[in-house]
Amino acid sequence: MVDIGRLTRGTSLASGVGFVLALLFGILTPAVLAIVHALSLASVSFDAAIVIAMVAIASITLLAISCRRRLVRISEAIDAIQCSIAIYDESDRLMLGNKRYCEVLGLPPEEMQPGTSYSDIVRRSLVKYLPPDRIEAELARRLTLHQSADGRPADRLYPNNRWERVTKTRLPSGLNVGIAVDVTEYYTLKDQLDMEARRFSALARGAPVGICLVDEHSAIQFVNDALVTMMGADNGEALIESAATFSVDRSEVKSFRGLIARLRTTLAETEVKLDVRGTTRHIIVRKAFVPIADSAGRGAAVSASSAADTAENLLIFVDITKRKTAEARISYLALHDPLTGALNRVAFAEDLDHASAGADMKSPAALIAIDLDRFKPVNDLHGHAVGDELLCRVVERIGAGIPGDCRLYRIGGDEFAVLCPPPSGVNAMAFARTILERLTEPFSIEGSRILIGASVGISSLPSDTDNPQTLIHYADLALYQGKSRGGGTVHAFSPAVLSSADTRRIMEFELAEALENGDIDIVMQPIFGLDREHPLAAETLARWTNRRTGESISPATFIPVAEAANLITRLDLTVFRRAIATYAELTAAGCGFPTLMVNVSVRTLEQCDVVDLVRETLERHGVAGTSVVMEVTENFVIHDAHRLSETMQAISQFGIRFALDDFGIGYTSLRMLADLPVSYLKIDQSFVRDLSNPDHRRQHRIIRAIVELASQLELHVVAEGIEDEATFDQLRELGCELFQGFLLGRPASAAAWSGGKVGVGKGTAAA
Repeated sequence: MVDIGRLTRGTSLASGVGFVLALLFGILTPAVLAIVHALSLASVSFDAAIVIAMVAIASITLLAISCRRRLVRISEAIDAIQCSIAIYDESDRLMLGNKRYCEVLGLPPEEMQPGTSYSDIVRRSLVKYLPPDRIEAELARRLTLHQSADGRPADRLYPNNRWERVTKTRLPSGLNVGIAVDVTEYYTLKDQLDMEARRFSALARGAPVGICLVDEHSAIQFVNDALVTMMGADNGEALIESAATFSVDRSEVKSFRGLIARLRTTLAETEVKLDVRGTTRHIIVRKAFVPIADSAGRGAAVSASSAADTAENLLIFVDITKRKTAEARISYLALHDPLTGALNRVAFAEDLDHASAGADMKSPAALIAIDLDRFKPVNDLHGHAVGDELLCRVVERIGAGIPGDCRLYRIGGDEFAVLCPPPSGVNAMAFARTILERLTEPFSIEGSRILIGASVGISSLPSDTDNPQTLIHYADLALYQGKSRGGGTVHAFSPAVLSSADTRRIMEFELAEALENGDIDIVMQPIFGLDREHPLAAETLARWTNRRTGESISPATFIPVAEAANLITRLDLTVFRRAIATYAELTAAGCGFPTLMVNVSVRTLEQCDVVDLVRETLERHGVAGTSVVMEVTENFVIHDAHRLSETMQAISQFGIRFALDDFGIGYTSLRMLADLPVSYLKIDQSFVRDLSNPDHRRQHRIIRAIVELASQLELHVVAEGIEDEATFDQLRELGCELFQGFLLGRPASAAAWSGGKVGVGKGTAAA
């Protein structure tokens, strides 16, 4: 034995001392008894005293021998225990330490003398296996744990490469009792399990498919790198906490945790869709059950119905986006033109049959046939590569403005068609004109400026015919009627399409002459506030009296002609100059009003020199820009939003403000309201007309929404087409602040304004 042996030998020494004391006691006892007897203080005989002393000596000797044997046996038993045992006194000096304790510390028996302090023993042990720079820190940690001695176990690695689970307890007497159990086998198994886990992790992380391990409580235990990348996350933690939206069985699932919970209840193979940075990914998830082993190591039997509740799930994610893309490409090519991307004849035939089946007089189907003008010379002069690029650009321009459910098709060569099925409700004529405008703009391809045009024909089903094939024929007839006269026009099929084409061509020439000769005149219609006494503004309206026939041509007739014949910019600038000059005269005569509104088209604002023309006109007549509002119709398609915004901003520098006319029926988006410097919204007459009709209550909600939108954007609202008091009262209740219509005042000439004859009037037609 080591320390316990020394303790035994100390006990033996104590027993020897007791023996001597007992012997002295046995010798002295008869003498004491003799003295007592001599003094007659006791009645015990001397022989009896000797016998008593001898018995005492024998008893003490036997007791000492018995104690020594017991201590030796206890010492042997303590040394034989495979646990380390150590006892320190209240001053943390070693009292007892067994052989195992010595081996664990890696110290020889001579360094484990009873009475040695705990700090000295630990320091000697640490020197055996720790670098010098770590000894003091570890010693301090050990001393802290030794002093606390709260009975809680702590695992330590000792010099003999053995792990010991140490428990120290401070007894009420102050003794510190320490017991350590060898747990090296546990750590060996743990290392083996860790190695297996690392192997699994390495295999899983390097796998080309996504892997996710989920326990029986739906807690995510592991995700590999491939899955993190597949899901577009930065790391595993970010993926697990992801709030992305997934699509499973056509229903949305919020968050990755929600997806995992959903997958545990789905079939063994499920398809998932995810949008990652604007790209849709298609993923197949295959699920495998991992039964939980019982205490005997036997795999638990798992039925299909209870598998999700009793087993872990190994989810395998396979990205099939490329396969889906290939399938979609095959499907796409079956219905699309491979050059331009437009739908092809096959798709056109299918869609036309479907549209014709659902068309009626209330919801007609419209077909717009388009044939490019001057396309063949492009191929001849620039080559077929440029011609192909031009066709692609044509599809881009037409497709960019297609409304509603309409679809664009390439029928063949330079022939295209747009089908507007029911119930799209698209104004086919307005859209066809927009197409024509887009195609008359120059194209820039490989450094060449290319000008083409188009001829457009329109037919409608069932108003023109109830046969889909006849519908195509009628659209082609209307198209070729215009093409035979030089192209660049839009024709709707009708029995009188030929005579209509002749009349329109004559009107184009006469309108051009009217602009040249100054035959375009203006009138101004007042706009009132709530008091209705003094006009706050006036809108300038163009008027044309045909010099040849003497007929007054309606703006609804000649303005579309101006747009189709590319005369709209000349018309706009003519009206603007006339309006500014008239306003300056009225103001000088004291008959002016605060604000002049003048209509301009987007095409005019897109002219490169319009800013200079506006500035020169204002300066020539001495009119402040703050008195002018330019009305831009909302029924337009913007070719270059950035350029338009820059032009309007430049004009705004003069103080001119802008209004959106006919608001609510065109193409305005909230993005445009945010980007363009608009100050007024003019509610279209279609919302104001018959406002008092009980069947038109929805119009009230629309107008209120427009007013609230304008209020939020700090815009003024003008209501047009007011013809009766009931309509005025309802508009006022809905929050409108500016009013225009025959009820308040008809359009009047400059002479009428200067003569003070502009005021409240009556009428039955909208302004």
